[in-house]
Amino acid sequence: MKQNNISDRIRELREEKGLTQLALSNELYVKQQSVAQWEKGERDLKSGMIIQIAKYFGVTTDYLLGLSEYRTAQAADIGAVTGLTEDSIANLKEISKEEYEIKNIVFDFIDDLLDYKLLAHLAVRYNEYKKNHNNECGVNLLDEKGQFVDCIQANEMMFTLLQKAFNDFISGGKRYGKA
Repeated sequence: MKQNNISDRIRELREEKGLTQLALSNELYVKQQSVAQWEKGERDLKSGMIIQIAKYFGVTTDYLLGLSEYRTAQAADIGAVTGLTEDSIANLKEISKEEYEIKNIVFDFIDDLLDYKLLAHLAVRYNEYKKNHNNECGVNLLDEKGQFVDCIQANEMMFTLLQKAFNDFISGGKRYGKA
């Protein structure tokens, strides 16, 4: 479920923690009525309270305000570099905590990922571009409008497709290392 405003985010975080509005109000030293009004969008929050709520729930203020889909600064940094979604990052962290030998998990993951249909599609497209190369990067790629793109755009398009394939694969809930 995609949330995009502070009212929804406060309610979502409170419910995830199993708190009532009264319990949250006690934790934040405010009236229960204030929490109810925040969740209904009937009362604006001051910046100090936004910071206090974000710290209490362990999320960024950007997440709380609906400006980011990443709950933590670390996840936002990883997502910015890799293009991974919050769910993909969480699944990878969970995989890395498994009790099974990480080496075997990684090898199984790589084997399955290489067999994944979007990556197969990427490999076919890349080989086609490579066969018809006419520029310095060895790729001759058409965009959605049928226009040739330059080397940098071609690499960005292929990287984007790879990111999507990886996110789809990881978010699919595939579990490694289990019989």
